[in-house]
Amino acid sequence: MARALLLASALLLACAIAPAAAVVHETVRDALVAEKLGTLAAVTQFVGAGKELSDKGAAVTVFAPTDKALDDFAKYMGFQKATDLLKPQYIPLLRYVLANHITFAPVASKDLKDGGKVGVMSDNEVGVSLKNGSAYIGNAKVTKADVATKAGNIHVVDSVVRPPNVFPDMKAAIAANPEWREFAKLASVLPPEVFKTVTDPLSTGTVFVPDNRAVSKFLQETNNTVDSIKADKNKTRDATAIISYHMVPGIGIDLPSLTDGRVLRTSLVVDKMPANIIVDRKKSADGKEAVELVGDLSSAFLYNRDETYAGADVLYTIDDVLVPELRGASVVGMSVMDVLRKQGFTTFVKMIERLQADDELSNINFNGAVLAPTNEAIEAFAKRIGRNSSTLFERIGLLRQLAAFHIVPDLSAQVSKIAESGKLVLPTISGDNVTFVAGKDKKSVTAKGFHGAAATLLNEYTAGRGKVYKIDQVLLPADVWPTCYEALEAFADPKMTGGKLAALKKAVDATPAVKKAFQDGMFKGTFFAPGDEAFAALPQAAKDALAGKDGKKVLENVLMYHVVPVDSISVPYKWPANATAFDTAFKGHKVTLGKLTGKDAKTQHAGVPYQITVTPEAGSVGKMAKGLEYNLFCANAVVQAIDQVLLPKL
Repeated sequence: MARALLLASALLLACAIAPAAAVVHETVRDALVAEKLGTLAAVTQFVGAGKELSDKGAAVTVFAPTDKALDDFAKYMGFQKATDLLKPQYIPLLRYVLANHITFAPVASKDLKDGGKVGVMSDNEVGVSLKNGSAYIGNAKVTKADVATKAGNIHVVDSVVRPPNVFPDMKAAIAANPEWREFAKLASVLPPEVFKTVTDPLSTGTVFVPDNRAVSKFLQETNNTVDSIKADKNKTRDATAIISYHMVPGIGIDLPSLTDGRVLRTSLVVDKMPANIIVDRKKSADGKEAVELVGDLSSAFLYNRDETYAGADVLYTIDDVLVPELRGASVVGMSVMDVLRKQGFTTFVKMIERLQADDELSNINFNGAVLAPTNEAIEAFAKRIGRNSSTLFERIGLLRQLAAFHIVPDLSAQVSKIAESGKLVLPTISGDNVTFVAGKDKKSVTAKGFHGAAATLLNEYTAGRGKVYKIDQVLLPADVWPTCYEALEAFADPKMTGGKLAALKKAVDATPAVKKAFQDGMFKGTFFAPGDEAFAALPQAAKDALAGKDGKKVLENVLMYHVVPVDSISVPYKWPANATAFDTAFKGHKVTLGKLTGKDAKTQHAGVPYQITVTPEAGSVGKMAKGLEYNLFCANAVVQAIDQVLLPKL
């Protein structure tokens, strides 16, 4: 990678060759002129390095190609002579090639040794060898050594030390890079006149080349092959548009010039305007810098930080296909719902549709990530709570919690970003955070929910501007628990939730029958959960009964009276519109369930004041209880917070 001339450092190693006469020039530029290296002097001046080489304090060593060597390099690049390259579009190339001949430290011939390497400004290491009494820098023979300046040395060489990532044109560059083979196949769908323009050695621009994995993944996700695209005019048109979207015409952009927030105008024209890509440059937690290219419907990271120079073009490898927003496109435009249906997530699709959330995920501009459990994962979760995937759909509240926790409205949830940072914590639309953790191999990624639930990201699919990840487990949000007893434990722990249900847990632990029901993941119904303040405010008659000789039995009856074992009303969203009496687990005793609306309701649902009420049976000394602040989903049951202890006839 080319660097600005004043930012480089050198690796000094040595061999022995005969030095030149001890004439010390004032500057490097003076030495170039004296040695009749006018073409190199002209190149350094043209690319803006003349000042540095004219500086008496510039401590550099230059491996200086002769005029003939530079002309030979120009012929390799398809020109007649080196001065043909002195055009603005070739400045990045010339700057990079020049950097491959300079190290910012004095390197004398006595410091060079056979088998050593010299670290040059291009970030390459050039090998040093001795052959038949002559020194070679790469394949360039040193014909005159130790042309001294007050700051460093010049060693004249008979050929250009060409970096391995410099090619005469794009065709040669792509053919030489194994990671670009699939892109080359995709580019073969271009109409001949377009292909000729794109690969013309005189073309100027920057090209972002998706690697093999990215192209293969894109074709798989869009259900295409190169042959199927060639056979369909509309698909050929769209593929041409996509390839054009990876090209920025006009100038080769080196890495330092890909600055944060820079808008790149691509070769793709939509509605008479160039389609744009935006550079997003950021640092990860470990201080490493990442360069992301943000397109209309997808984004990609630079796969590595090395430019490839192909004539006047500069090429970079990226890890995903950039997708523009095209009207009526047949190759692109798959929404999250399209991808979910195409990839066979039938149960998860039914879940989304059951919740009527498919409209948003059918929008191609949805800019987030969806963690999609496999059909088998959802079936295993349903079986764990004594259901199957069909009867699971009856629990709308639970479905809503689960689905919302699997949708991350932040495109930071990308495997490349997670692998880069090692760990990423992002909010879901449920309000709870999901944690992404990269494996030691920096490739595998685990998504972690609550209560020990974790899933492996198996496959990645591009969906419009978003991503879909196939996962092998259903993740649990904070308000969904494997059993109600685990939820009770958490809400009784002052470190976790302020200990709001500590008194209730103490009472449950003292009554084996009730504790067993709380621990049973198969139980279907609602547990009403009075807080500590409600227990403290029990009427004296109740306290006397609990303190009497039959206190344990009374406590069990009171707790059983807080259990409504009716599956159809286990979710508050299904609460009866009118006051309705229901049997409790305390046989022969009922509670009346209703709802409170208007200004007296302390909570809301869908923007409407709405609060449940639970009224104990006639003759009880207890008061009506109201549902407060939270309800917890635990397996087949719901724990509903209330503000009073329910009391049957004592």
